[in-house]
Amino acid sequence: MERAKYQSYNVLYLIKDNRVVERISSFDYSNYIDLKKKLNLTEYQYIRFSVFDMIRILFGVRVSIAKK
Repeated sequence: MERAKYQSYNVLYLIKDNRVVERISSFDYSNYIDLKKKLNLTEYQYIRFSVFDMIRILFGVRVSIAKK
């Protein structure tokens, strides 16, 4: 989940070799649910990002992840 000023949005982070390579958010894609179903990916729910990592991801920088 990502939070905006008045609403929360679902988000998928596509990860390859422990790096975020793409971000898919229900804020950006009205068909987010359909995309998520079609991709049929393995989900990790305990991945943590710092605030600075989130900002870098939003600007398209590939960020390494730390699983918990």
